[in-house]
Amino acid sequence: MQLINVKLDPKYDFIAKIIYILSFKTIDFRIQKQVYSLRSSLSTLIAEKYDYTVVNGPFTGMKISPSLSWGSASLAGKILGTYECGVISTLDSFIKAQPYLNFINLGAADGYFSVAAARYSNVGFSYAFELISASHSSILKNARLNNVENKIIVKGAATIQSLLSLPAEHIVNSLILCDIEGAEYSLFTDDLISFLSKSYLIIELHDPFSSRNNYFIQRLMATFACSFIKQDDFTSSVSQITQFTDFERALINMEGRHYEGVWCVCVPS
Repeated sequence: MQLINVKLDPKYDFIAKIIYILSFKTIDFRIQKQVYSLRSSLSTLIAEKYDYTVVNGPFTGMKISPSLSWGSASLAGKILGTYECGVISTLDSFIKAQPYLNFINLGAADGYFSVAAARYSNVGFSYAFELISASHSSILKNARLNNVENKIIVKGAATIQSLLSLPAEHIVNSLILCDIEGAEYSLFTDDLISFLSKSYLIIELHDPFSSRNNYFIQRLMATFACSFIKQDDFTSSVSQITQFTDFERALINMEGRHYEGVWCVCVPS
């Protein structure tokens, strides 16, 4: 039997590829929307059950406003203490090891970390830098719920200029948590790294497997002793979720990433 080799016109081949890509992108988007909706619904059930109060981990007792401007699907993990728990554990250790420090959150969203840090008695000021102005009121609302509004300072986008303008005594003795969706690679210039050389840094890496990330880490390591936190599943250690199915526990622990969560922890050398 003779096989017939059919060649498509290149323009039709190109169109076919576009249709193929768009079809799967559409399916992927629909799945993401459905999963996000399920996560949000489950988060609301858990938050209402525990009166929007954190019940596990170092942030236990912190109240969270039901009116969120960001991250409603992650609320269950925050309430149960599984959300970015490796970061929380590191932050808790750093704060408890210092007699006094200031906390600086770059990319504060609704203020989950900013408010939590302000609840520590040895934290002076807690700066919440957030690009989206709609989140500023949420940060202040969460601060008032936890009686720390006098320690919270809300600012706009984190830039080199805005960081350099902070009081020097607040920078020297500070813990900086950074989650700015990839802008970390341009924000942390050599000059800014030098300026922050006496601070402790926890930086989420949004392109962790790239050459620019490798270069970024090399520059940080010239000034700091660096280690890394990787996203793990800690839900099995939380007694409150044993009544949920495997699928529901997966939804609780999911953070909607397209990659493994990685943070660089920088300690002054």
